Amino acid sequence: MNNIKSLLKNRYIKNMVILSSGTLLAQMINVITTPIITRLYAPEQLGAYFSVLTIVSIFTPVINGRYDMAIVLSDSDEESESLIVVSFLFGILFLIIIGFCLFIFMQVNSTVFNGIDNLIYLSLPILLVNSFINILANYHNRHKNYNLMASVYVTQALYKAITQVSLGIVKFGILGLLISLLLSSLVGLKKQAKFMPKFHELYMRTKTIGITKLVKKYKKQPLYSSPAILMNSLSFSLMTLFINSLYSLKDAGYYSIAYSMLVLPLTLISMNVGRVFFSKASEELQLNGNFHDVFKKTALGLTILSVPLFLLLMIFAERFFEFAFGVGWGRAGVIVQILSPMFAVRIVASSLSLSFIVGGKQKIELVLQSILLIETISIFYFALIFKLSIENYLTIYGSILLITYLVWIMIMNNLSKQKSVGRS
Repeated sequence: MNNIKSLLKNRYIKNMVILSSGTLLAQMINVITTPIITRLYAPEQLGAYFSVLTIVSIFTPVINGRYDMAIVLSDSDEESESLIVVSFLFGILFLIIIGFCLFIFMQVNSTVFNGIDNLIYLSLPILLVNSFINILANYHNRHKNYNLMASVYVTQALYKAITQVSLGIVKFGILGLLISLLLSSLVGLKKQAKFMPKFHELYMRTKTIGITKLVKKYKKQPLYSSPAILMNSLSFSLMTLFINSLYSLKDAGYYSIAYSMLVLPLTLISMNVGRVFFSKASEELQLNGNFHDVFKKTALGLTILSVPLFLLLMIFAERFFEFAFGVGWGRAGVIVQILSPMFAVRIVASSLSLSFIVGGKQKIELVLQSILLIETISIFYFALIFKLSIENYLTIYGSILLITYLVWIMIMNNLSKQKSVGRS
């Protein structure tokens, strides 16, 4: 008990517990709601919903050019507030580009979005809201407002669950799923925006020359970090589209539900540990010239958490899915079993991936993420050429990515030992 009390007094651990508790409650709401959702919506509708969500997942982390991450890194509060303006302006510009490219793509080849059609454009307002949420999340991370962030997770999850079930009952279909996602994001945005300076005041205080200097100072973010994260998002988000192309929209629905269950612990652990690790590692780098101590402790803790968690998923997933989600959904449980070993390692690698930004090695991250994307696309074409079953396709995919993430962890460990380098 004394050891537990001592751990909870540690600010680093305490912040993780606060964020994780909020995410845990949010994910519990998702878990409780999912069996209802699978009974209100057909696998094809869920497949279509997750295909739209693919676009959102691909671009949300990079829509602000990763300048939003620099809000945490910045040397002063004045600079961080100016970075809010930079992130906002970049987000608007990038959203226009995404909308234009999406329109052109739909005119040239709309077969990738079979069964979805013009609903794909609903990804744009969702992306707009998410760009604001990115900025607010990093602002509150800088100021360690973790209680607020945790409460936002719960509020969004609760609001999304209520609207998804309600709209499912009245047979809104995929449109109901997308509306619920947009409305829950708006609720979270409003809640966070109350506790930060008004944007127009920040904009008036930020001179054009100041914006230009910041854009140049943190140029590695859009040049290297953004493409790297975009490739990471593509590597995983494209899988729904690949499975739809190789097999069927129904199989894409099974995969999407399986993936959503696998990312529950990933979201719970990786997102929250990653945020707090990012802040702590930045501080440690300034004080000690490296951040190996916090890297080592965080990696060990993550390993202790992830291995038994995914071992349980491997053993019980198929039976659990069949029981909880209804007849036929055991197929999604099989997918969970196949991908669990890779996700156990991915949790550790993803949580610590901000090491590249802390250490100023965004170029290395870009190379590694490029390799990950190439692997994903290559495995798809291998499955296409040799007509692999979905089980064999996912087994090869999971095995190769597991090895890739182990290599990542070794590289990041070596990076954390290096002396301080420029991060701009």
